[in-house]
Amino acid sequence: MVEVLVIVVIVVGGIYWWLKRRLSFWKRRGLVYVKPRLLMGNLRKKHHIALAIAESYTKLSMKAQLGGFYVLQRATILPLDAHLVAKILHEDSPHFTMDEYRDYIKRDFVMSDSTWKNIWPRAMSIACDFTMTHGHINAFDTSLRYNVQFIAHCFLGWSTKDPKLGDLEKLARKYLKLSTMKHMKNIFNQAYPQITSLLGVCPMNDIQKSFEKLIAEHETNDKHYLKLIKTIVNGQSVGKKIDLENVRRGAFGLFIAAIEASVGTTAFCMYELAKSQDIQNILRREITHILPKSHHHHITYENMAQMKYTDSVIFETLRKYPPIGCTWRITRKEYYVPNSTYIIEEGMPVVVPVYAIHHDPRYYVNPEKFDPQRFLSGMAEGTFLPFGRRDAISIEMHFAIMQIKLMLVTLLKEFHISQPQPDALAINPKAPTLTPKK
Repeated sequence: MVEVLVIVVIVVGGIYWWLKRRLSFWKRRGLVYVKPRLLMGNLRKKHHIALAIAESYTKLSMKAQLGGFYVLQRATILPLDAHLVAKILHEDSPHFTMDEYRDYIKRDFVMSDSTWKNIWPRAMSIACDFTMTHGHINAFDTSLRYNVQFIAHCFLGWSTKDPKLGDLEKLARKYLKLSTMKHMKNIFNQAYPQITSLLGVCPMNDIQKSFEKLIAEHETNDKHYLKLIKTIVNGQSVGKKIDLENVRRGAFGLFIAAIEASVGTTAFCMYELAKSQDIQNILRREITHILPKSHHHHITYENMAQMKYTDSVIFETLRKYPPIGCTWRITRKEYYVPNSTYIIEEGMPVVVPVYAIHHDPRYYVNPEKFDPQRFLSGMAEGTFLPFGRRDAISIEMHFAIMQIKLMLVTLLKEFHISQPQPDALAINPKAPTLTPKK
């Protein structure tokens, strides 16, 4: 019995020493950091990971341009300056690449402006057919239903009346509202991605398999769909023979990119418009001024492009609630930090604090205020990263603008949005992207 007790004490003591040693990394390296907790590091149980990162960023950003962060016990570089972030994401990007273990969803898409114009008739049919009623609605549920219909019809070639839309909606909801177990797997994957890959426990595997099975069972001969996906996935030319397995994998990436870009953003936008009737009225005036006083078929790709205030409302929503609240890079080769003696070693993970930068008063005056006026003169260079990149015309940005614009036009032409109870909006801590809790 005594021997067993001694072994237990030695094992527990060894684990404790190992944890403390791991969590002293930044102290030994001389970088500023927030004191971590033993098991969670700098994460917080009831906080979305982007908000936990923002908490450390706020405490450290006035002390240095670079800090340390702990994801569980994994030491991670935390840039504290937007100029350094711009270098990491753009100028010095060969040193920092996406981590294939963390970013396991295929996202290498090519979509030209002509491709977007070609899907416009289908997008319009969604706006025409989507049903709304007077009375109380749940902004998140309405946004989810609308965006799933949009994706299924415009990119997958499904009918708007397809009975399988409900299954697709369930998959979208499952992705955006992870179970506790999936959330834990997702956090562990951020800390130790190679281990989760080795064990085959990537948190989205079952969702991807269910999606691909649904697509395979629902294979379509829709020429629009086949041509579109061939064009988008890896920039395949239309003349090449199509690989259906690659198409299904690419379709899943498109599906995820679209719901990440638009579902939460649409819900947040509706929430802010309900809170600010003045902004809603300005937006409605622009819509009614540009569009003829008639029904939906007069909404064109060209007159939607004229709605600059609508754009600024969407951009401000993306600033205040960036879908990708943080993005990850892996250091591929040794990097000498500008204006510093610090060297980021090869293999070190880097987390870009998108949400924190978007709420930093150094870059956005009164950042907690919803103010579309700040985008009327253009985007702030290097400090607007709603999808974790500096590319302002990414496929996710196109998704957000097209889908949200159409829904706002559809709503505000016919309805007035108000909020029965002015509750604060909570962020779902388990979601992989920023989405409302309710």
